[in-house]
Amino acid sequence: GLAILEGPDKMPFPLEHHDADLFTYAQSPELPDFPTSVAFTVGPDGTATAVEISTFADVGQGTLTRVG
Repeated sequence: GLAILEGPDKMPFPLEHHDADLFTYAQSPELPDFPTSVAFTVGPDGTATAVEISTFADVGQGTLTRVG
């Protein structure tokens, strides 16, 4: 399945599918009731062109755009 890797140690967090291009994951094992949302922007060819991670959006670094 899909996972997001965070930090210099590339800690994996499995993504749970919710609807269409929306996924969530528990960024903190201590706070499983407060999931982080991950929303993909998909282009007309079906390829993801960007992803927004809600936790990082709060500090202006949540949108990652595909390059190339």
